[in-house]
Amino acid sequence: MELNKVGISPKSTGYRYLTDAIAMAVNGPVQHICNEIGKMHNKSESSVERAMQNAINRAWNTYDTNELFKNYCNRKNNFKHSNKK
Repeated sequence: MELNKVGISPKSTGYRYLTDAIAMAVNGPVQHICNEIGKMHNKSESSVERAMQNAINRAWNTYDTNELFKNYCNRKNNFKHSNKK
C-alpha cells in the first residue's frame, strides 16, 4: 500500500485508522470520519485523530521530504482558462 511507501509503518495504530479513513473516503464523503472510525474500533474520536496525526508526522519526520513533496503534494496549475466560444 502507498502508506508503506511514505514511511507509515503497518505496526503503528494510526496505520489501521488511516487505511479505514481512506476506504471510507473512497466510498463517499464522511462528515466526522474520526468519530466513525472510533466507533468501529471502540476508541474515542480524539485518540483516533491523534494516532493518525502521529503516524503522518512520523512519516514526515523520518522519510525524505523531497520525495514526499515530489509525489504527494498538490501543485498549482498555472495555465489560464479561456472563456471564448
